[in-house]
Amino acid sequence: MNLLGKGNNPSFWRDEVRVKDCYKKFRDEQHKNWQERCEGATVPAAKYSAYKLFGITGDRGQFETTYFNKRVQLQTATFMALMYPEEPKYLDFLMDVIFAVCDEYSWVLPAHQRELLVKSDRRQLDLFSTETGFTLAQIYTLLGERLEPLIRSRIEAEIDDRIITSYMEVMENPKSYWWMTGTLNWAAVCAGSIGCTFMLMRPELFDKVRPYVDKTMDFYLKGFGDDGFCEEGTGYWDYGFGFFCAYAQMLYIFTEGKSDSFKDEKIKNIATFLQKMYLSGKCSVSFSDSGRTLSYRLGLLHLLKGKYPDDVKVYSPEYSFIGDSCARFH
Repeated sequence: MNLLGKGNNPSFWRDEVRVKDCYKKFRDEQHKNWQERCEGATVPAAKYSAYKLFGITGDRGQFETTYFNKRVQLQTATFMALMYPEEPKYLDFLMDVIFAVCDEYSWVLPAHQRELLVKSDRRQLDLFSTETGFTLAQIYTLLGERLEPLIRSRIEAEIDDRIITSYMEVMENPKSYWWMTGTLNWAAVCAGSIGCTFMLMRPELFDKVRPYVDKTMDFYLKGFGDDGFCEEGTGYWDYGFGFFCAYAQMLYIFTEGKSDSFKDEKIKNIATFLQKMYLSGKCSVSFSDSGRTLSYRLGLLHLLKGKYPDDVKVYSPEYSFIGDSCARFH
């Protein structure tokens, strides 16, 4: 079952993304990141001296700079390897980064660790640990047998331990993590990443975990008004709803159309939230954690336009973004 759509077709990357004008912004961003973050670069190792700083001084920056630079390298090398399969340097560098990510003591940021300097907890589930698992699952699927056997095996082992087993141990107890009954972006990001990772890597187990993933998604949707209003503002609408849509779209494919969240009137209202916050030029309504300028994730808005062609507006590409500083892969 092809859960990643045309992205899982090598000819899409070779004959479309690599050459067509509509993908120029995407290509330019990957080439820029490759030159600045990957070409001739090393893969940074996480240092304990940086890791423990948050617990001592509250400093997040030193550790997170290394952590997210590695995710940008992971994302960029993947897309370059897909677009230019004849160039071995992209795949070679990608496997180095994957190996390093699999080596990380924890995929959880220090600021999110429950017992940061007291107890080892490499299997905790938070925003970025679940995102990392989902990212590796997509890379595993997209690159397939092009990845060398040990790299594939390491991805399987780390995802199985840190995401699959970890979630199945706690899913029946909603008090295990606060986000399991949260009504904000954490719920959609964590549950969506976990659900998608199961569908990609352990589809035979998905039916067992789906009721618990869906329950968390129901809590997430309670955070919106029936009119689709998002109290977190446009930035976190993009973030949380983006992961909700990734899960909903993959679930639609996985169930062969039997499960279609996009038919829900409230989901359609949420999908039009961004345009209701738009004022003029690049200016949008600013509240909560939102900025003053309109910015939208290109892939998300086009997915929603495909679902609701008469309701969703797509703004000028100059207002859009593809990647971000955290290298969210989906």
